[in-house]
Amino acid sequence: MDRLWDPPLETLQSINLEEKLKSVLNFLHVNLSSKWEFYIRPSLDGLNPDIILLNEEIGIQIIDFEHKEKN
Repeated sequence: MDRLWDPPLETLQSINLEEKLKSVLNFLHVNLSSKWEFYIRPSLDGLNPDIILLNEEIGIQIIDFEHKEKN
């Protein structure tokens, strides 16, 4: 079973993502089963966490990095 990505995995290359986010996504992709769905920077009731992981059998994980403003 293919893993669900939103946006699709093919389009993630064209999105400007920070290196730490790319590293975490790669780690999760390699280490989680295909039953996990990946949502990258979704809109969630006015909030935009970096990653939402969803698994019907286990639950949900919301990951949001601290974003420091560049001077």
